[in-house]
This record gives sequence, C-alpha cells and structure tokens, in this order.
Amino acid sequence: MKYVENILGTIGNTPMVKMNVLTKELPCLVLAKYETFNPGNSVKDRMALQMIEDAEADGRLKPGGTIIEGTSGNTGMGLALVGIIKGYKCIFVLADKQSKEKIAADNDKPLVYGYIDDRDILWSKVVWEFVDLNQKINLPYYFPIDTSNISNDRRSLFDTLLKGIRKGVIKNVYSDSFFTSKITGSEINEKLLDNRIQGDDTIPYTVTTQDIEGYMMKGMWYFDKRLGELKYRLLALAPMGKDVQAIGTDADDGELYELFWVFYPETREILHAAKVFNPKNVSQPISYDHLLNARRFNAVIVREENVYGNRKIADYIRGNALFQLLEADRIKAVSYTHLTLPTNREV
Repeated sequence: MKYVENILGTIGNTPMVKMNVLTKELPCLVLAKYETFNPGNSVKDRMALQMIEDAEADGRLKPGGTIIEGTSGNTGMGLALVGIIKGYKCIFVLADKQSKEKIAADNDKPLVYGYIDDRDILWSKVVWEFVDLNQKINLPYYFPIDTSNISNDRRSLFDTLLKGIRKGVIKNVYSDSFFTSKITGSEINEKLLDNRIQGDDTIPYTVTTQDIEGYMMKGMWYFDKRLGELKYRLLALAPMGKDVQAIGTDADDGELYELFWVFYPETREILHAAKVFNPKNVSQPISYDHLLNARRFNAVIVREENVYGNRKIADYIRGNALFQLLEADRIKAVSYTHLTLPTNREV
C-alpha cells in the first residue's frame, strides 16, 4: 500500500488535469496543475517546505528553533503547516507594507452602531415581522441542515443562536419580546426536547434546524432628522417552531410558537462570527449580522406598537389572510406617509 509518512509528503504531489473547453481550438495538449490540492490549499506550501528544508540543511534552523515571518496570507499558512509537523515554534506578524484597506478588511468585527440622541428622532415605530423560511430569499437563514461535510463556522441561524446560548456567549434569553421574564437553559430544553415512552423504549423528539419554519423579528423604524435618513434597528428575534410535545401526534395543528427571544445587540458577536456564505470565497464573507442589519430578508408585519396593548393584526382581523396582508401594507404605507417632508417651499 502506498502512503506518506506525514502530511508534508503530499505537498507538490498535485494532479495534472487536461484542459478541454478553453483549449478546444488549440492543436496541442494543455494541462493544468491543481495547486489547491496542497494541504494548505496553495502553491505557497511548496515554497514554505523548501525554505525550511534549506534552513535546516545549512544549519540556520536547528531543533527547537523559531520561525518568524512577516505575512498576510498563504505563505504564513504554509510555514505554520511545516513548522507544526517539524516541531518548530512559529511567530507571524503583519508586514507594515499592507494597505489600509486590507488591514481594515482583516479587522473583522461587527459594524458599530452610530450614536443617536432622542432629540434627533423625528418619528419612530416599533413593528413585529414574520420571516417565512419557505421563501427563497430567506433560505440563507435556514440552511445548512446537514452539517456533516461543512466547516464548523457554517451553521444555520437557529444552530448559531443555540450554540451561543449553551456556551454562555448569549447570556440573557427571554420568553417574550418585551424582555419581561428570562428563561433558563433547562426551560429552553423543555421546549426543544420531548422524551416519549413507547413500550420499553424512550424515544426522543427534538426540535432541530429543519423544524424551524420562520423567525419573529422585533425592530424599530425611526427617522434621524439630523442626517435626514430613515433607519432600522433590529431589537430582538425569536425562532418559530412547532410544539415539541405535539410533533408527530394528532395534536399537531401546524401552529408555530416563539421558542425563545434574544436581545439582538447581545447576539451580534456570535452572529458575526458565523458566516452565511463560503468563508474561502475571494470576496469578503457575509455573516448573519451583515444580512440582518442590511434587512436582506422578506418579512410581513404582524404587529405594530399601538395603544391597544400592541395587539396583533390577527387579533382584530380574524380568519382572513388577504385582509391581514393588506393591513400590514397599510401600516407600512402610513409609516412612510408620516415621513413625507415638505418640498419646494419654506419650512
């Protein structure tokens, strides 16, 4: 059986692939060397291995030595890979020749909200919206449901929130969108897990990512008169799923329930760390924090802040889904009407 002693034996042994489409008009054979098959996904692995072996050969690098490199990418990854296998300590620094734009891009943190004073708010309204995960534009919040063949930082929004709660990153979890009462980890588990006894067996029924059908969002639209801009600030969100005790039984009526509420500003760090699209893409990866703050989802208003106890639309328009949608559009239209400023005359 053919094998290598360690991962370094695979460096350079990348496949040659015949080019067909791009070279179909050429009379010669054209082959491409796929350097991404190197263990560090880069041709720089070859250079890193050769540099270290040359330093070992002429005595500059001895056992227990330290590798120091100014790098911003693949060279450092290659040196780290070789250094770990060979037992060297590695120190990597960012070279001062890097552009301000690249340094700013590497400072991967949630975008800081700007300060807004109450005196600068001309108008505001709090609304609750339902994000239906059956709609194609909202699918990035639903997938992936199968995590067996993807990286650890690629999880669904529900799994990301649940991981943050269980690891203590998200410290406060609530039973309602007004943050009146907190719930504990055991209370959350009761909403997500139901152990049913069937004969001599105990069968667990669990609410997982594929059972989440939507999200309830609570946010505030406001008009910043200082900047003359209509803005949105997300305040809270809750995953919506079925009652775990009713799943798979005759009592399952299809009704969706708010499983738990989180205060959105407290979740931004972990939602920013979770990338929605491929983090190895050449463009800057997108996180859940990016998507939610940019309102890259489609939602329907189900409640507005009002003097009737913030009642839901379904509470005063019953049994007619079309009229409920029209009422949601009316609320949205009235909100924009309030912000119509005088033009072509003195104010």
